[in-house]
Amino acid sequence: MPFPIKIYHSPVLIEKIASIIQSNFIQKLRILDVTLGEGGYAKTLFDMFYDNIYLYLGVDLDIDILKIARKRLSIYSNKLLLLSMNFKDISLLQYRPNIILMDLGVSSYHYNTNRGFSFKDNALLDMRYNKYTNRKALDFVRQATFLEISFVLKEYADEFFADRIAKAIVSNRKYIRSSSDLRKIILFSLPKNYKASSRIDPSTKTFMAIRMAINEELNNLKLAIPSAINMLSANGFLFVVSYHSKEDKIVKNEFKKYKDVGLGFFFTKKPIVPDKNEVFSNPSSRSAKLRIFVRK
Repeated sequence: MPFPIKIYHSPVLIEKIASIIQSNFIQKLRILDVTLGEGGYAKTLFDMFYDNIYLYLGVDLDIDILKIARKRLSIYSNKLLLLSMNFKDISLLQYRPNIILMDLGVSSYHYNTNRGFSFKDNALLDMRYNKYTNRKALDFVRQATFLEISFVLKEYADEFFADRIAKAIVSNRKYIRSSSDLRKIILFSLPKNYKASSRIDPSTKTFMAIRMAINEELNNLKLAIPSAINMLSANGFLFVVSYHSKEDKIVKNEFKKYKDVGLGFFFTKKPIVPDKNEVFSNPSSRSAKLRIFVRK
């Protein structure tokens, strides 16, 4: 099990979510949290609605993070059930929730697990949420063709220098083992003026794209949204927090499909975003968008 976490990941837009649950007078909350993480949403909702919660079912792909959540939430164990599974497979659950939560962000936990999620580390290039499945990021950069790497960087991150970076990775991949090795090669491939003027670390997009590709994040999301909507009980709420334009587009389009066939409606026309106070206290929330679907 990884080293203990001293500071937990802050649940994004939790006050807005809790306020909506409270103002809609939902009785006997049957909650399905398909991206449980360290249990941030669960902790807040239990603290606010303990007496009204019938069951909180938490799902996460990462077995190690579930151990952390189980310990953190142990005082609520009589109303808590935790399972390790990919959220694309939630249709297998025999459960009819009236609240479903999806937070599509990467937990701060994962940036501290020494799995190569962060370009700031000198860790083995892994990037898997579940370290017992899928291929590692290292396998991808060692085996993928120039065209495959370039496509991933364009598709998942809109990386302008995708071809240059892909060429550099293919030419130097025998030297890549760690996240810092990959970052050095990315930086070496980019124009000096771009590196000097970039507001973010120039390797950010490449790391994000590779992580999303090896974990099949967008494909899983396309499967998870329909499953979640079909599982919801009448008048149930699906809350989805996304951080990436392609994720948000998938969520919006899937919601529209089910709205058009009469299964439900958008709770708000536009996505809800964090206010300036939340962004100040939790900068990682700045790109978050919350979309809510209500099942008829």
